[in-house]
Amino acid sequence: MNKNEIYNPFEEIERRLTFLESQLLIATSPTTLPEIFDTKNLISYLGDVSKPTLYRWIHTGYIPYYKVGKRVYFKRVDIETWLQSKRKATLSERIANAKIRRQTNE
Repeated sequence: MNKNEIYNPFEEIERRLTFLESQLLIATSPTTLPEIFDTKNLISYLGDVSKPTLYRWIHTGYIPYYKVGKRVYFKRVDIETWLQSKRKATLSERIANAKIRRQTNE
């Protein structure tokens, strides 16, 4: 900046905002999920399920898993299928199903 130019603080703010936006876009870009999870990664993937809960699910066969030696692993595809099977119908879906059942019983 030479002495004839007036300092414009908004230009500095604009430059900083542009930089921060670019950093946020990098930080929030979709990452590739692993195909295989260990217990630590799966706990994080499932939204911080507690470790004792995960081990109870493994012990009771509630969740699909693979065991190699003493280590337990989970295939992402299996976990996604398992999660889909746990989906609960919405209220509007239950009402629609009830209407269909009532019509077929008449």
